[in-house]
Amino acid sequence: MKKNLYLLMALLFSCSLIFSCSDSDDDGPDNPDGPDTEEAIGPDVDGTYSNGSTLILTYSGDVLLGEQTAVFAAASDKETATITLNGVFPGVTSVTLDNVELDATETKYTFGPAEASSNGWSFTYSGTVEEGEMTVALTAIQMPAHDLLGTWKLDENTPLFINWESNELINITVSIYNKISASVLAQTLADELIDMFSDRLVEVLQDVSFLEDGNITATYSTDAQTSPINMAHYYVENGQVNILLNTSGILAAVMGNLTAGDGGFDFTEILALIEQFADLINYGIPLTYTTEGEVLTLTLGQDVIEPLMIVLLENETINALLAGRTIPYTVMGIAVEVEIDQILPQLSDVLDATTVLEAGLIMNAAE
Repeated sequence: MKKNLYLLMALLFSCSLIFSCSDSDDDGPDNPDGPDTEEAIGPDVDGTYSNGSTLILTYSGDVLLGEQTAVFAAASDKETATITLNGVFPGVTSVTLDNVELDATETKYTFGPAEASSNGWSFTYSGTVEEGEMTVALTAIQMPAHDLLGTWKLDENTPLFINWESNELINITVSIYNKISASVLAQTLADELIDMFSDRLVEVLQDVSFLEDGNITATYSTDAQTSPINMAHYYVENGQVNILLNTSGILAAVMGNLTAGDGGFDFTEILALIEQFADLINYGIPLTYTTEGEVLTLTLGQDVIEPLMIVLLENETINALLAGRTIPYTVMGIAVEVEIDQILPQLSDVLDATTVLEAGLIMNAAE
């Protein structure tokens, strides 16, 4: 009887050891299939962050203003995230960063610096995310290779060209003539503009640089100052370069440079013009370009110039500046002066009959 009691106690003891070991294996870290009761650390801050309010975005070290957004979505383990950048890189709608490694606290995520590439662009990114705010810093940015990269100076002899041909006849009242060729008159006007602006352009503008991060900067001859980055960007596509103007940055810079005496400056007309040219600003001003050796030619085509002219010439301020001005015109050896006021009402017909309308710059590679 006593022997049986000892056997029973030994059996119970053995069972308790077996089950206790089994429980320990289920709960212990050495069993990958066991339940994980540890809660992931990190705030719930998934969402879309907008530049100018909840997103602080820097591009090549400087703040980038505009309508860009960043979408943040942390994984369930809060160790990685997916980040989508919208409208940040010139000519690229969006860039998605997958498996972004996160350092998390209860209130904040930190990520990067890490290298990435997308759509032919390469860059380094870093940032933070917390309740109500996301920061993203983009550095070491390189766009796809092309032959515009570098610094270019305006040609000293022929920096500007304008070609304008139209089949329309313009009705005028001058001397013995009542009709003149729109093409001749238009090209005469174009030549006047070239003479007016070419020398001044060379005097003011020292060079233009197309940078590898997609920025365009200019150095001005008057004070040798270089324009800040993130005011104008560009991208090259299908044989043309598209210029993107950062109106938010430009207006902020202008406002910041206003002196006390400029307090009454009215931006209403400028903002109205910007609104009318919204598509050009948002999608880029397209210019065809050619590079032959060390010579760069940038050309703005009729499809862009024509609507620009119509809008500008409907502007009251510009019309006031043109009022009373004349264009020199020579016919049959006789020099006459044609009033611009006679031409403007007929401009629509002249443009409808226009066969060639282009303007551009000729530049040389800087040494």
